[in-house]
Amino acid sequence: MSQPQAGRPIERIVLLSLDGLYSAIALPILVERLQGRVVGMCLSRRFGGKYGSWWTQLKKATSRSGWDFVIYTMLQLVLFYPMSALAAGLNRILGRRRTVYPLRQLARRYGIPVFSTREPNNDAVVERIRSLKPDLIVVCYFDHIIRRPLIEVARCGVINIHTGLLPAMRGPAPNAWS
Repeated sequence: MSQPQAGRPIERIVLLSLDGLYSAIALPILVERLQGRVVGMCLSRRFGGKYGSWWTQLKKATSRSGWDFVIYTMLQLVLFYPMSALAAGLNRILGRRRTVYPLRQLARRYGIPVFSTREPNNDAVVERIRSLKPDLIVVCYFDHIIRRPLIEVARCGVINIHTGLLPAMRGPAPNAWS
């Protein structure tokens, strides 16, 4: 991987994330602060593909992590969009600025191209991200492991924002363990 050139600013950033409550709170702040520099957003499709159907993932999560985790995840999935809409309505009534956005709405608000995938290391996805010519890829609340071909796309590499202390709180929802 090439090293970043000294003094050359990071102008083009691609975000890889998963739509959910935590990303809807954190990423609007990041996108606002990096306004104009985020040139693409790749969202993970949570169900289907190599991870199996909704039912298959529910059974795996229950056996691996127990019902507390499953209930937490289901509430997050089921309530996220209604909570987001309710918060937006309350903010509008109270005359406050909206701060929580589902990621597709956030991308639309800032004019950021957005696409989704079940496999970010797929050649077609790597090429699509390469076509955005990123200086940096930021991974935040993403449920996939990023492989070398994707890491090497960005001039400065990849930064993973992780909400839990590694390696103790690794996995698909470290915020639940923290």
